[in-house]
Amino acid sequence: MSDNENLLGKIERVAITQNIEEVNEALSKGWMIIKASEEVIALDDGGKSTYITYHLGKPRKTNT
Repeated sequence: MSDNENLLGKIERVAITQNIEEVNEALSKGWMIIKASEEVIALDDGGKSTYITYHLGKPRKTNT
């Protein structure tokens, strides 16, 4: 089993956001990025808009 699989099994909470400030704040508090996904939406005028969604996980505290 890889180290990433071990970490995912120790996630206490999950959060999803598109706000990069929230991501940075969570990272500073010990959260980790589990996944980042991109969604591209076609606009009526022929343009496109891109949204990045971050899936964050808060690791469980261990008693060591």
